[in-house]
Amino acid sequence: MKYLIWTLIVLLSLAALPTRSSAADPNRLVGTQWKLLRYGAESTPATPIGDQAITLTFGAESIGGSGGCNTYGGGYRVDGATISFSNIFSTLIACEPETIAKQETAYFQALRKATEFRFEDGLLIVRYGADEALVFTRLLAFADSTWRLLAIESPDAQVTLIDEAPITLILMAERASGSSGCNTYRAVPTYREDSIRFGQIVSTQMACAEPLMALEQTYLAALGAVESYRVVDGQLVLLYSSSGRLIFDRVATFTESAWQLSAYGAPNALILATGEVTLRFAEGRALGSTGCNQYNAIFSARGDSVSFSNPITTRRACPNAALSQQEQTFLKALERATHYSQQGGELTLHYGAGERLIFKRAE
Repeated sequence: MKYLIWTLIVLLSLAALPTRSSAADPNRLVGTQWKLLRYGAESTPATPIGDQAITLTFGAESIGGSGGCNTYGGGYRVDGATISFSNIFSTLIACEPETIAKQETAYFQALRKATEFRFEDGLLIVRYGADEALVFTRLLAFADSTWRLLAIESPDAQVTLIDEAPITLILMAERASGSSGCNTYRAVPTYREDSIRFGQIVSTQMACAEPLMALEQTYLAALGAVESYRVVDGQLVLLYSSSGRLIFDRVATFTESAWQLSAYGAPNALILATGEVTLRFAEGRALGSTGCNQYNAIFSARGDSVSFSNPITTRRACPNAALSQQEQTFLKALERATHYSQQGGELTLHYGAGERLIFKRAE
């Protein structure tokens, strides 16, 4: 029973962490999830063994995941390129065989000895000890994300995209779809930690000009051969064949809707919004109501990164101090926003140390 309670505590703490699809800022760890690829001496690393992956999830100030046998948690601090982990605890399940138990112990010890981290080709590298490193690959949540193809890097031929016929990929938990430039298609995706495959690709059969048809066939063939992915500087890279890559940039579809603020603040101390605080987008600007005044700000998005700058507002006095404080908090939070996540009709702008502006789609 004690072990079950510990497990539930850790799992509940992880469920409260923000989720994210990609990382455009290479120094941002909050909300990201990782799987261990190798560990030990950088010149002669070891590959993890066992059926259960070793994972690492970052919250605002806490970590959690699986050690390959037990569930664990703890705290961490980042200062520039330095990183430290503290107060690491775990459930106490007896691990079998003994090699799994030794591997888990070595992993926890490595976390406690960590000194610095860096990002390299989409991998997270945490250094510890004497020239030792934990090397992780990013785990991505594929809920409600839309991507536009930027490049096809084929090992066999040079492929040129056609700007007038964009190729898109819409990823959902149970299906994938999009435009292949001429026709629309759908597929059944299978997600396995850091791997992804597309089966049963079905396409419409409209005839198009030859250059477009050839490009479409190349893309669909590559998509059907995809085996894994990486997230590099906010871009989704699907790996196929021996060295082929499909490179996508995320499309910020939330700009097509209007939103109303429902709550804000830290995840464990959210404040319900009062009045009508709204957000919409037009011609590279964000605008709406603070609940008291109208505002307007410069807006940009790339990957899952967002920025709001130079907000201007009308100058009407708020009817009470609470609305005035909410207005100031909202405007400051917009300027500090770094990235977003979207789940159906809910949009979350992340700012500060794990703080959030949570919006519901306006009718």
